[in-house]
Amino acid sequence: MIEKDFRALLPLWAVCAGALLATALDVPLPIRAAAAAVYMPACVALGAYAFGHEYVHGTMPMLLAQPMSRGRIYVAKLGVLALLLAALRGLLFAVPFPEGHSAFASLIVPLPILVALFLAPWLTLITRMPLAGALFSMGLAAIVLINAEWLALGGYGFTDVANPFKIALIRWTMLALCAIGAVMGWRTFEALEMTDGRGARRLWVPAPRQAAPREPALTRRSPVWLLVAKELRLQQMTLAVTGIYVGFYLLVALDRAPEIDRGAAVAIISAINVIVVSVVIGSIGSAEERHLGTLDWQLLLPMSTGRQWAVKVTFLIASTLLLTVALPALLVWLVPPGPGRFAASALPSPRMAAIAVIGVTASLYISSLVSNGLRALVTALPAMIVAAIVFTWLTGTQNQPPSVMVSHLSLQARGSLLLATLGALLFALLWLALSNHRTADRSWQRIGTQAAGIAAGLALLVTVSQALGLL
Repeated sequence: MIEKDFRALLPLWAVCAGALLATALDVPLPIRAAAAAVYMPACVALGAYAFGHEYVHGTMPMLLAQPMSRGRIYVAKLGVLALLLAALRGLLFAVPFPEGHSAFASLIVPLPILVALFLAPWLTLITRMPLAGALFSMGLAAIVLINAEWLALGGYGFTDVANPFKIALIRWTMLALCAIGAVMGWRTFEALEMTDGRGARRLWVPAPRQAAPREPALTRRSPVWLLVAKELRLQQMTLAVTGIYVGFYLLVALDRAPEIDRGAAVAIISAINVIVVSVVIGSIGSAEERHLGTLDWQLLLPMSTGRQWAVKVTFLIASTLLLTVALPALLVWLVPPGPGRFAASALPSPRMAAIAVIGVTASLYISSLVSNGLRALVTALPAMIVAAIVFTWLTGTQNQPPSVMVSHLSLQARGSLLLATLGALLFALLWLALSNHRTADRSWQRIGTQAAGIAAGLALLVTVSQALGLL
């Protein structure tokens, strides 16, 4: 059993460790910071997957039927998880993790480990979905942070006393939640019951005769709208993440004096929302269907796979732009973060919209390669960091003048050519994702060939950018 848990968690741990080790490379600061930020969600993901992989692979009924006590099984699984979290913590001694430069240094490293050990397993056992367990754990931490910020600013304002009060409040609240998670996780696992998913068979008992019920009238429904409704039901976790973003925004925008401008803080929150929402939406897109077991029979529907994929991609990109561009703009208009009716600095920029489209496309491709949404979510962030490192390495020199062939073109025309090249690259990535979505082939040869093609596409994008003088 212990060996099985190690086999299940090691691939996820290796992805998280690789992202942390990327912080030691000689790459630009934003990439190093993004790799360091993987530590906290990585711990929570490991905690959720400790029990979540049993649900993913359908082995939870066999685990509960083992001839040993539930308590022993629970402790053994937490022991494997604790060893992997300790190894992940040990990597922080070898990489330049920035906890020493923050006032919250005493919280950044230990609290994610405690949440992963006690809170994430309990929430995973309740929801029976590893992705839900991880997101709800981070959501609870975000709610605690929001309330601590609100209470600290309300009681002490922007003074030096606010930070110690905030740190103490976050620490003791999270410790209390972890203690509750430890007790309730144990009790939930002790009382856990599972079926084989097919329903119990009952003896046939003759029932009294009743009048035959009237059959409901058949109604014709648009298959496209049915597919859209299915995609909307898949994205319930995304709506929870959006709710957390709205809570953060309202806290920052409402808790201010009339003359204070919070546009810069809102812009940072919106930028984080762009990355998180686009990655979550794309990660759920294909992998969750495979996890729920609906992908196989959906491919047998009397509708071409290409049309189903077109509906899925259109919905994912449209919902990403709605939640990362339209919603922040609406919030800025309704609740301005600064003096005046409109705060231009807080509005989402076209660059943020482009980042959202790139993020959802890249994470959807990752989602087409893995078996569940949590793996896709944890793999997508390091994969994007690796792509950013490769792009930085390919860039080499910067500020190259345009080549002679395009020097007569205007800046707008050169920008349009670059966008066309980027669009072609994203279309090719979506085509690869479609080929992965409708097949069970996950061989290393197939993945390696696709990775080489993606690297060639990045090299082409860099070459075109340098030729146009836009890089």
